[in-house]
Amino acid sequence: MDLRPGLMAALIAVALLASHAVAADYDKGQAAATAGDYATALAEWEPLALAGNADAQLGLGLLYYSGQGVAQDYAEARKWFERAADQGHVEAQVMLGTIYLRGDGVEQDLQKSAEFYVDAGNAGHAGAQQMVERLMQGLSGPLDTPEAILEYRQAAEAGDADAQYNLGVLHHEGRGVDQDLALAVSYYEQAAEQNHGDALFALGLYYDQGLNQDYTKAHHYYQRAATQGVSAAQYNLGVLYGAGHGVTADDEQAAKYYRQAAEGGHSLAQYNLGTLYAFGQGLPQDILSAVRWWKEAAQQGHAEAQFNLGNVYMRGTGIEKNVPEAIKWWKQAAGRGIADAMAGLALVYLTGDGVAADSIEGHKWLTLAGEHGHPSAAQNLPLVEQSLTADDLAESKRRADTWRSGR
Repeated sequence: MDLRPGLMAALIAVALLASHAVAADYDKGQAAATAGDYATALAEWEPLALAGNADAQLGLGLLYYSGQGVAQDYAEARKWFERAADQGHVEAQVMLGTIYLRGDGVEQDLQKSAEFYVDAGNAGHAGAQQMVERLMQGLSGPLDTPEAILEYRQAAEAGDADAQYNLGVLHHEGRGVDQDLALAVSYYEQAAEQNHGDALFALGLYYDQGLNQDYTKAHHYYQRAATQGVSAAQYNLGVLYGAGHGVTADDEQAAKYYRQAAEGGHSLAQYNLGTLYAFGQGLPQDILSAVRWWKEAAQQGHAEAQFNLGNVYMRGTGIEKNVPEAIKWWKQAAGRGIADAMAGLALVYLTGDGVAADSIEGHKWLTLAGEHGHPSAAQNLPLVEQSLTADDLAESKRRADTWRSGR
């Protein structure tokens, strides 16, 4: 059943606007937490979290994880992180990866940790993909049996760079040996003296993101690793030049290193390179090149690249409008929890823009967008429901249930 024109106009007018009341409540809690007033943060976030707000769920999880304003409770923290992660919240996915990496309140599970980092990395989180690479090296690389560790030590003492690097990984992660970051760095440095690419990257990451942050040293080691063809180092150099960390900000240099990593298949670099082309930063503005690189990233599961492709094809800016292609990419982004993609699909089906109007399908996507934290979806649902029958609503629910179960 089609919507009445007045209701449709109202829906379109507010469909992509934030819900100021919800945002204000969350921001009040955020401001309180920043000021150290964790009791107020808890009071503001808890009702929002119970109502399904993913940002508030993350906030509650962080309070319980760190024991700020509440007794530290890893199980309660994990519960809230899981609820937010189920809605595609990237930072919650990262926190779950951290919990299983460290074994905070659970048995350490590197495979499960990697799965959460993969989800966050695919959604564009810069640090998560690097954690995946480190974990995969740990899972498939150095063995942590006593026999293997003895062999690594003997080989390392004889100057074997691979063995030195492997011991660095094991001490870094605390696998089969005591966790000892200083000793891990020492082993990485020994391997790096022999231009071991992975060791050079590990040192770059240590100075980039570790406690002893030193962007100048990070740049030095990343650059050496990049010459060894380590795509993650090339990508991180792009990030340093883009942000001006340890170097003068330079979009052309950022684009240069992103391209090197992108050509090596690094999805985050592909996404960033596409974005530089889209906005003409460090490169001539070129939507077709942006689409090319976003597609490369999207095909590896990068959620923001998928969403951006949907936007480009729907708007037809710099490229021929292609609604079926937009729907295809938005559906993939929706499958990774991108609420804006769900809202976009709702508008397509409610307006019949390039497809047969289907208010039931539109209602389904609007419902899902609300569940995944889209700020205005819930307030717009009543407008849509005025034109739907009880049977229509039941069918929308059935379709939404089918989509949830098939993710």
